[in-house]
Amino acid sequence: KVLASYRGIMSNPEQPPVTCHDEEVVITGDVARVICVERVAGAQLIATNMFLRVGADWRMIHHHASLLPAMR
Repeated sequence: KVLASYRGIMSNPEQPPVTCHDEEVVITGDVARVICVERVAGAQLIATNMFLRVGADWRMIHHHASLLPAMR
């Protein structure tokens, strides 16, 4: 169901583009953590992505994003 959800989002021509910046990557053995800021439809989100190395490939095993608090 998760892959079907991602396929639906990514194949939707109405889906606003997602851009990433300020990436921080930490790799420990076969696990990688990427923290970044994502911009979607004018909103800024802080995102955490976890990857697992399987053979020569990196597979996403976790994704979480939430609104980035406004800085005062």
